[in-house]
Amino acid sequence: NIPVAVMNKLLPLETDPAFEPDVIKKASVAACGICKWVRAMIVYDRIAKMVGPKKAALQEAEEKLAKAMAELQEKKGPVAGGEGQGRQATAAIGRGKEEKSRPSKPI
Repeated sequence: NIPVAVMNKLLPLETDPAFEPDVIKKASVAACGICKWVRAMIVYDRIAKMVGPKKAALQEAEEKLAKAMAELQEKKGPVAGGEGQGRQATAAIGRGKEEKSRPSKPI
């Protein structure tokens, strides 16, 4: 980020009507480019100060999520093995019912 002392010096330029790119362009195209760059840095600094805390909160939330997902996988591990056996048993029951519903002798 841009140091606070530098930003304090640049902020008056933001509201100065003589520091508009269109006004400066009449005098110098190069100065117009510098004017646009300075204004962009002012906007960047303002946005960076708003986004910084949000990035830190996001990082913290992602770490908590990763920890919770690891715990979930740890607890889900033994259950997952049982689920597979339960599905196999359900499938076998379904096959048994199908076989019962079929007539034993062709009609």
